[in-house]
Amino acid sequence: MRISTLKQNIYKFLRWSEKYTKTDMVYLAQGSFWMLIKKITLSFIGLIMVVAFANLLPQETYGTYKFVLSITAILAISTLSGMNPSLIRSVAKGYEGSLIPVFYARLKWGAIGSVGGLGLALYYYVQGHTTLTIVFILFALFLPFKNAFSIYKAYWQGKKQFDTFAKFIVLHELLVMIPILLTLLFTDNIVTIFVVYLLSWVIPAAGFFFFTIRRVKNTQRDSETITYGKFLSLIGILSTIANHSANILIWHFAGAIPVALYNFAVRPPQEIKRIFTETFPISFPKFSERSKKEIKQTLLKKVAKLYIVLIPATIIYILLAPMIYNIFFPKYTEVIFYSQLFAVTILLIPSSLFGILYQAQASKKEMLISGTLMPIIVISSLLIFVPKYGILGAIIASVITHVLGLALQIFLFRRMKV
Repeated sequence: MRISTLKQNIYKFLRWSEKYTKTDMVYLAQGSFWMLIKKITLSFIGLIMVVAFANLLPQETYGTYKFVLSITAILAISTLSGMNPSLIRSVAKGYEGSLIPVFYARLKWGAIGSVGGLGLALYYYVQGHTTLTIVFILFALFLPFKNAFSIYKAYWQGKKQFDTFAKFIVLHELLVMIPILLTLLFTDNIVTIFVVYLLSWVIPAAGFFFFTIRRVKNTQRDSETITYGKFLSLIGILSTIANHSANILIWHFAGAIPVALYNFAVRPPQEIKRIFTETFPISFPKFSERSKKEIKQTLLKKVAKLYIVLIPATIIYILLAPMIYNIFFPKYTEVIFYSQLFAVTILLIPSSLFGILYQAQASKKEMLISGTLMPIIVISSLLIFVPKYGILGAIIASVITHVLGLALQIFLFRRMKV
């Protein structure tokens, strides 16, 4: 059978299947293929990195590494992360010229995060913690550029060119992984590791950004891009803090080693969750183009079908977790039970799909409610459970809030006005 004939048969099959899936299967297959390639490659890269960190770094050093990343993620709030989904939305509508204003906005506002980083450096200098002083100075210097250059990803997503998007992401991750891996082989000095990390992240990102701006096909700008991006960033502040509160609270109440143990407990289930959530952004441009009424008629049925895969994936991981840890993370086998418990959250990942929908449709009421209420629940749960139960408390809090999060998203979706 010739390749052209095979392609035609696949195309016909995908169009035929749309009667049952109620989804543009050709679009989904094209996007999902590249997103799946990206995910498989990134999972492989991630596995190499996490195995390297598990076996080459002392637990205390890795715990400090994750603590610093959590603090700097909160500092990065000032770089207006909501600009990325806003740009995706604008580019999907044909406003490609919005790329440059978004870049300058993220760069300008990122300076606030740099000031915060210098403030933390001064605090740890007074405390006599030289290592953290140097690390936060480094992040203060690189923070605005690291996040501003990353908007090239949003442009290619908005263009629905998922092949280009996937290739850039994979290449970027490789250019970060290789230098860090080589560094870990020769040193466990955390300052050196962060210098290599920041340089290997920012330099390729700058290259991809400048390549992207030369491919912009028009100068049309959406007047709502910056305003909407600021709105998304504002309602995302609490979510960002909530997402990184566990590491900070565990560090505060228990120290660096428990931070390392917690992160190795949640990492494998998180990678499984990413297999699904990495494909969710494919739906963003489609959500932007369709009416709320059309989406409300089909989305819950599609979400229900996800459980045909999610339930077996969860069960299989719980059964295989002991073997996975004994092979890849022998220094962290004490967290196997925690990881199996955290795996329950795999069943609750459809909640992130609703978040993408609200962003694409600019449903500000739903975004404001979920973006405010859920982080408050997350932070409150962590404050209740972590001081008393440590790592187990963080896992329990996460499971509880994931359940409540999905329930809330379904409730908001059902009440969303068309």
